[in-house]
Amino acid sequence: MENGFGIFNFEKTKDMERRQDGLNDRYWIRAGIEVVHRNHIVDLNMDRLSFFKMVVDRVVKKSREMKDGERRVYIDGVRCHWLDSEMHYQVGQFHTGELVPFEIANEGIESVNRWLERDLSI
Repeated sequence: MENGFGIFNFEKTKDMERRQDGLNDRYWIRAGIEVVHRNHIVDLNMDRLSFFKMVVDRVVKKSREMKDGERRVYIDGVRCHWLDSEMHYQVGQFHTGELVPFEIANEGIESVNRWLERDLSI
């Protein structure tokens, strides 16, 4: 949309904000980010989504020596913590593909589906 001076006005979209936050990045996950397990989103009332919120403690990395003698580091999982329904502190480790940022999950199932189907060949 042109503003009359030949300059275009661009509104900041959620996708642009996510790109700046690193959420569209292949390596989006980092300590402190709020996430939800993808299984809790499928048929969930969005009002209850915050009950399933977890916080990333750290990305667990391991290294392995390859046949050529080179050491390679890879992501083994993501360690998260949360409070269960009885308010007990719980800890678990998940694959990155199982987790969805809470910010995206809160927008609804369409946003979650776009997130899960995004291109990771960056």
